[in-house]
Amino acid sequence: MSNNEYNGFKALEQEIINNRKDTEFNSVENKLKENKNTFDFIGNLISLYLPEVLTVLTKFIGGSRNNK
Repeated sequence: MSNNEYNGFKALEQEIINNRKDTEFNSVENKLKENKNTFDFIGNLISLYLPEVLTVLTKFIGGSRNNK
C-alpha cells in the first residue's frame, strides 16, 4: 500500500487523538484499575483459602493429610 492511498483507520485514529478529552481517558484508566484490583482480590482469596478447602474436603471423605 503506497503512502498516497487513503487509510480510514489512520484518519479515525487521528480524529480521536485530536478530539480526546483527558477526563475520558482518566475515567477509563480508573475503571481498569478497579477491575484489576477486583481480580487481584479474588485471586488472593483463592490462593489463601483453596488449599484449606481441599484439606477439609479430603478429611471429610476419609482421607488424611500426610506429608512424607
